[in-house]
Amino acid sequence: MRLRFRDKMLGMAGLAALALGLVIAASRLIANRVDQQIETIRGRYVPKLDLEPRLKGQLDRLARDFQDAADARDTSFLDAAAQQKQAFLRDLQAAGGAVDPAAAAELRAALDAYYAAALDVTRRLMARETGQELIDSVTSMQQKLGKVEALLSTVAGLDRRALSAAFDAASRASAQGDAYRVWLSLACLAVVLVVSLQVSRGLLRSLGALTEGFRRFGEGDFRPMPETGEDELAEVARGANQMAENLARRTAQLEVANRELEAFSYSVAHDLRAPLRGVSGFAEVLLADYDDRLDDDGRDCLREILGSAKEMGELIDALLSLSRVTRAALHTEPVDLAPLTRAVVEELATAQPHDGYELVVGSDLRTEADPRLARAVLENLLGNAWKFTAKVSRPRIEVGADPVGSGRTFFVKDNGAGFDPAYAAKLFAPFQRLHTAAEFPGTGIGLATVQRIVHRHGGRIWAEGAVGKGATFFFTFDRISERSTA
Repeated sequence: MRLRFRDKMLGMAGLAALALGLVIAASRLIANRVDQQIETIRGRYVPKLDLEPRLKGQLDRLARDFQDAADARDTSFLDAAAQQKQAFLRDLQAAGGAVDPAAAAELRAALDAYYAAALDVTRRLMARETGQELIDSVTSMQQKLGKVEALLSTVAGLDRRALSAAFDAASRASAQGDAYRVWLSLACLAVVLVVSLQVSRGLLRSLGALTEGFRRFGEGDFRPMPETGEDELAEVARGANQMAENLARRTAQLEVANRELEAFSYSVAHDLRAPLRGVSGFAEVLLADYDDRLDDDGRDCLREILGSAKEMGELIDALLSLSRVTRAALHTEPVDLAPLTRAVVEELATAQPHDGYELVVGSDLRTEADPRLARAVLENLLGNAWKFTAKVSRPRIEVGADPVGSGRTFFVKDNGAGFDPAYAAKLFAPFQRLHTAAEFPGTGIGLATVQRIVHRHGGRIWAEGAVGKGATFFFTFDRISERSTA
């Protein structure tokens, strides 16, 4: 079963959550272990830090109370001694797990024995008893006191080596916990990264195939892109392939229709030449040989016929030129537009002189194009600029290039009649004119020819202008690898 893109993303998120849960659980277990070590130190060793000094102080006060009672023969000191014993036992009881229960019981028994012996000796001393028997009782009492002191050191004494070992164990547990957390985190991270890389590699491979496929589609290569997997990207690839198949079919149909239309246009334009020459020739014969037999109206009609025939001949030549641009082979090579610009303007100045015109040509106008077609672009654009600046007192024409991104945009700018920007879309349509023939002569084919040449090079062309403020035509020549075909 193949996973969809959404399922892959959810799986990666679930895996990351599982890894995070493992790290949290492991951290909790390790923290519990460290807490146990610290609790052991707190319960077993911390109470002993002041237990032995406190119990020894109480035992010393207990012995002094008995001594004071004997010296002062005052029974109130015996009550104080009883209170000291109870305080001793309470503190011993409060130590809890810090002392060994059996040792604590032995200490209580020894304290009881000492207390009984000291109470007996104190009462006999208060009664002023003397003799060997009293001396023996005092000796026995001191022995019992010594036993209490010895047991007190054993039961309540702080074992510093054990305390140090406990702290070392807690430190080791904490360090091991940190190491376990680090290694577990790294292991989980490695697993997540490996799975993510595998998923990402598949996604990147699919995205790369899509990118390459769409790039080929944009260049007119409609070979299908691979449809790997069952995820959303595969669905996109299938949809794109279906679209490309439809585009390829329609493109082929359009190419066939265009070829047929171009052939028809070329044939019609070519076949119109012969009858047009006949009309023009017979009109010239009539005007030359029968001029004396025609009145003024007849001669004007013949002149109109000749003018119309000439105009139609120019239209036929323009149509043939437009057809040749589309049908001719494309041979691209490095071309410098600067010298081509100067050569075209020199030809225009010779054919249609302008007084005081200014020509500005950029320093670096190199590109890659078909030299013959590049010249045709400049002839049409510069011809228009020359024509539309004819009525300007100080005509100025500028040809240059502006860097745009990784490429360059060329432009031809003039300060002539300009045009209404609202009709800019009509500029490049065949036979569409924004000025009358009486104002500026022309066939309306030139800019359509320029557009076809630019499109054949993979570029684009557009215009900016305003009425009475001149016009600027921008175009690009993208580097192409189209193999020349006849």
